[in-house]
Amino acid sequence: MQPTKYHFTRAVPVWKSGDERVMNQSLVLEYISQSKNLKLKIAGQSAYTVLVNGELCAYGPARCAHGYHKVDETDLTNYLVDGENIITVRAFGYSVNSYEFANSESFVCAEILCGDKIVAYTDPEPLGFRACLYSEKVVKAPRYSGQRTFCECYELSPDTVKEEISLSEVQEKYFTLRDVPYGEYERIYPTSVIARGDVYYDESAEYYNPQNIANAVAENKGYDPKVLSAVPHIEASRIKCKNKVELSEAADKIVLKKESYADVEFPINQTGIPAFSIESDGDGELLMLFDECLTDGEVDCFRFKIVGAITFKLAVGKYSFVAAEPYVMKYARFIARGANITVSSPRLIEIAFPKSEITVDFASGDADMKKVYDAALESFRANATDIYMDCPSRERAGWLFDSYFTSRVEYALTGKSAVERAFLANFLYHELESLPTGMLPMCYPGDHPSGRFIPNWAMWYLLELYEYRERSGDVEFIAKGGNVQIIVHV
Repeated sequence: MQPTKYHFTRAVPVWKSGDERVMNQSLVLEYISQSKNLKLKIAGQSAYTVLVNGELCAYGPARCAHGYHKVDETDLTNYLVDGENIITVRAFGYSVNSYEFANSESFVCAEILCGDKIVAYTDPEPLGFRACLYSEKVVKAPRYSGQRTFCECYELSPDTVKEEISLSEVQEKYFTLRDVPYGEYERIYPTSVIARGDVYYDESAEYYNPQNIANAVAENKGYDPKVLSAVPHIEASRIKCKNKVELSEAADKIVLKKESYADVEFPINQTGIPAFSIESDGDGELLMLFDECLTDGEVDCFRFKIVGAITFKLAVGKYSFVAAEPYVMKYARFIARGANITVSSPRLIEIAFPKSEITVDFASGDADMKKVYDAALESFRANATDIYMDCPSRERAGWLFDSYFTSRVEYALTGKSAVERAFLANFLYHELESLPTGMLPMCYPGDHPSGRFIPNWAMWYLLELYEYRERSGDVEFIAKGGNVQIIVHV
C-alpha cells in the first residue's frame, strides 16, 4: 500500500550542499513580492515554519512514515498587505533519533504560485528564493528531552550577516498531499504578570543533567556536552531567584531590569509556538522558562524531565522572535541578565486540531461538567494535530493504545476519522529494520534503533483498525493495506 503520489511542478528537494545529515541545522528561504495573491506548496524534513512579514501563517509538515513526505498547500493571500511582502520559510533539519520525527536526511522543497504562474521554487539554482543559513539559531544545543530533538537557543545581533549559500538537490522523495486538517494558529496572550523578583547566578549549584544530554552520543544521538555552544540546562539550573513579589499587572509589555525576572500566566494550559518582540539596551541574556503548573509557586522548567527553556544571547537592539517548535505552558518566566530587556506582545501561536472541525457542543446545563468537557476538548485538540499523540509537550509521539481512545473522541466530535486514517496508515508504511519482521512500532513516526517494542501495543492497532472500519466504512483502506498481518513473537 502506498499513498497517492504528488508531483511538484518545478521544485526539487534541496539542502545546503553536503550538510543533509548535520544535526539541528536550519535554513531560511526568503521571497519578496508585491503580489496580493500567492500560494505556497511545501514539504520538508524535519519541520518548517512559514512567516509573512514576520507573522507565522503555517507550521508543518504533517508527519509521515520514513520515505514519505506530505505536502502542504497554503494560501498566503490573507496575510499579504499592499506593497512589499516578505515570505520567509524556515526549515529545520534535526537528523536525530526521536519519537517526534522520522530520522531522515534534511531537505526542503517549495514553490510559490501567483495565480497559475510559478514565481519561486527550490532548485540548486533557485528561482525567486534567496537561501541562507538560519545562523541566529544555535546548532550545537542539548536535547530538549529524550523523546524530542533539540533545545532552542539563539544568538541575536543587528550585525548578523545573512550570506547566501549554495544548495544541492538531495535524493528523490516520495511526496503525497496532506490529508489532515490545517491549523488555525489562534494567538493566545497571557492574562497578567503574576510575580516579579531578582536573580543571581550560583556557579557552584548542581545542574539538571539527564542521560539524553550527558550521554547524548550513545543514547538517541545528539551533540557531545563538550562541544555545546549553548547550555540552557546549566544556566536555568544555576540562576536563582530572590525578593519575589506577587502582583497582577498587564503582560503586553514586560519591562525587565537587568538581573530580574517576571512570571506570566496564560488563560489555560495550551500548546503553541512562542512569539514576542525583544528590546535590549545592552549586551545581555534573556531566558524564557516555562511549565504547565507552578511548583511551590515557582516555574520549574525541568519538572517534566525536559529542558523547558528558550535562551537568547543578545546584542543591543530590537528583535522580533517566533520559535521553531510548539511547547506546552500555562506559566512562563522571563529572566534578564546583563542588560535591561523589554519583552513585548508575548503570545503562543496555537498548534492544535482546528475548532472549525468540531461539530458538536456540550448540551447539558451542568456548569461543572461543562468544565470537564472543555478540558477534555482542549486535551483532544492538543493531541490530534497531524497524528494522534500521547502528549503535546515532552514527547509529541504517536503512540498506539492511547490512539484507540483518541480515535473514538475524534469521531464523536467531528463525525470523521481523518487524523485516525493518517495515523493508522503511517504504521503500514513503516520499514524499521531494527524491529522483528511483522512487528509494528510502539509509537510512530520515529526511530527505535535499540529494537524496543511493546507486543501488546500492536494488538491495540488491530482493535483500533476494527473500530475504524465500523466507524468510517472505509473498506477501501482495509482492502489496500489495513488488513495487516502481525507476527506474534514469543
